This record gives sequence, C-alpha cells and structure tokens, in this order.
Amino acid sequence: MERRGPARGRSGRDRPGGGWVPEAGHVTLVGDETALPAIARILSLLPAGARGSAHVAVAADDLGELPRPPGMALVRLGGHGALLPTLEALELPATDRFVWFAAEKRLAEAARKSLRDRGLGKAEMMAAGYWAAEGEV
Repeated sequence: MERRGPARGRSGRDRPGGGWVPEAGHVTLVGDETALPAIARILSLLPAGARGSAHVAVAADDLGELPRPPGMALVRLGGHGALLPTLEALELPATDRFVWFAAEKRLAEAARKSLRDRGLGKAEMMAAGYWAAEGEV
C-alpha cells in the first residue's frame, strides 16, 4: 500500500486499519504518557524479529506489560525531564535504524535537532509534538 500524506516516503509500511509501522532492523521509540497509545500500537504491530527499545515517561501504574516482540526492551522513565537525556544517550546502529519520538512540542523540536546532529536523515526518524506547554501554540 502506498503511503500518502505528510509521512509519505518515510521508512515504514501501512498496516490494516492505518497502523503505520517503521521498517528497520533497529527501532527506538521514546515518548511521554500522551504517546503511550501509539507506542503500544507500534509495539504490537512490529514483526517478531524486531529489535530495539521503547522508553516511556509514565507513572509505574500506567505502563503495565505491553505486548511486543522479544527483541524489544521496554523501559519506564521517571518523568518528562528524562526524555531528551535518554534519547541522546542511546547507542544507535549506523544503518538500518528508525527513531520515533513523541512528547511536548518543544521537546520534540529538540529531539529532532539532536537526531539530525547525530546524522539521522528524515527517513530514519520522526519527532512529533503531541501537545504544547501552557502559553505555547
């Protein structure tokens, strides 16, 4: 199925029901509580051989055990302040990688810059602002 719209051309595939899944040997997902439903969906749709990790800043009671391939680690982060340091500390392979980040708008912008500075191209990443802090548009 051909991808249409703003994400067209990104490394990934559409699944039935509109479930987009990154196609890469190594997948990294990072997000806050607003991203948890999307992270859970992506994890559930990844192929069995997927490798990588999901890092989510949520309360311990909110995370639970998410269905995911055995090669995908699930890490709970203590709060929003841990999102960028975690992203920046991750060791990423040089090729066959995809990083997905979703959180507050300014954090997403900083994540996008950080990933570009690390040499990731547009087809290797997505950083989305799911919400804006009070006073931001």
